Amino acid sequence: MSDPVVTPTPTSPPTTFLPAIQTSIIMVIYGLIIEVSITSLISISCRFITTTSVNYYKSASFLILYNIVLIAYSLFEIILYLAQSTEYVCTYVYFYENALFHLSVIIFDAFILFKMYFTTRLKRDRRGLALATSIILFIRIGWAVYDTYTSRGIWGDSGCEYEQNSISSAGYNITDIFCDLFATTVSIVMNWGLLRSDSLSLARVLVVENITRSSIVFSANIVSMYIGMSSPDAFTICIVFTAQVYIYSRCMNMELFTFYFRSQTINSDDQSISHAMESDTSAVSKNRIIVDEINVGKRDKKESQSFHTSQKSMPVE
Repeated sequence: MSDPVVTPTPTSPPTTFLPAIQTSIIMVIYGLIIEVSITSLISISCRFITTTSVNYYKSASFLILYNIVLIAYSLFEIILYLAQSTEYVCTYVYFYENALFHLSVIIFDAFILFKMYFTTRLKRDRRGLALATSIILFIRIGWAVYDTYTSRGIWGDSGCEYEQNSISSAGYNITDIFCDLFATTVSIVMNWGLLRSDSLSLARVLVVENITRSSIVFSANIVSMYIGMSSPDAFTICIVFTAQVYIYSRCMNMELFTFYFRSQTINSDDQSISHAMESDTSAVSKNRIIVDEINVGKRDKKESQSFHTSQKSMPVE
């Protein structure tokens, strides 16, 4: 009697591609990212009710769009880390996750270029700066579209694997680095005189904020790109990439945390102006008092002289 033919059962793909502890660490970071975004959206909503500044509405539009996109992106990332056991999750969720990632970075780049453009002091027109800014954004959008359709999740016998296009990866990373470097350099060069001054004016505060934001993200992009190209460890690459997204979220929402300092600066300027006006008014009042005293003294002296003259001119009986 021949032995029955046993058909081997294919091994089911793992639900996660990292050990549980490593996955938990990354989940905590994405939880912090979502917490930052939700807190920022609440703060923006509260300020929308109380503020009347047109400039705030412009900045808030960037912040609202960025945080909504970032929350959606983080949720897709959590799904990918916790459940890659189906072909649908592997192919479609990876596609949406990648598209949302690029959209969040494009919004961030547009924001720092927008802030750089409107805080840069130029004696001539800004058409050249506007053209350079537009070119950088169009190039970044082009790399985003190319990477979204060429980098994808592939479902196979061994489970879900992500295929990253090396050309598009290098392209959008270099563009992000150049964007941050451009914003930092232009802000420093065009506002050098303002930065060297000891003034705590609102313009100087805004310029320092922009330089700080773009410098931090520039450094994070350099580190992320270097580790991504040199490290063979999957967890190291994932943790650095997740930390990079967290840094982006913090730097983008720096706008809300520095609002109080700006308000203090504006109030300080107003108090200085009021104090100067009060000092001028006090000085004018003192001058008027001195002039009045001098005039009174002159009048008394004239009256005294007139009295003595009249005394001398009187006949002696």
